[in-house]
Amino acid sequence: MTNEFLKLSNDDKSALSEGSTIHGEKAQTVTILNELADAQFMLLGKTLCYHWNVSGPRFHSLHVFLDGQYNALLKMLDTMAERVKIIGGAAFAPMRQLESFSNGRKHDLEKLSTNEMISDLVREHHTVIATTENFLKKNDSKIDPGTEDLLVANLREHQKMTWMLKSHLS
Repeated sequence: MTNEFLKLSNDDKSALSEGSTIHGEKAQTVTILNELADAQFMLLGKTLCYHWNVSGPRFHSLHVFLDGQYNALLKMLDTMAERVKIIGGAAFAPMRQLESFSNGRKHDLEKLSTNEMISDLVREHHTVIATTENFLKKNDSKIDPGTEDLLVANLREHQKMTWMLKSHLS
């Protein structure tokens, strides 16, 4: 997963948390939450883009379906950013990732089939799921209960969204 937040220097990361007194495990939790927010932001952008560009005989049903998916992703992203603030960090989800997605694919969208769009979203969800599972396994005893609850709820939601997307593949 490309992650603009993790590519930032420590000074840049500190500037994002200026005024914050978080250290150690909380700082690590903020970093992973921002990493997940970054991935979810990319997924939200792709879902919205595909919602606009889906075509063919399944247009209406997929247009409505993807509307529900991107609205759910927006809620999840907002909740994650709020959790970062509750912990004392600075929420961060860069627009640069969406820019890199759109710059390389502006004209490709017309060439993507509906199944290719859905498969791409499934891959993005799998990335978020794997990142979340890895973090939970590695930091089982270090995560505060509120953050663990948020991550498990997001994990379940991404698994459900993946299952629903897969059901649209022929």
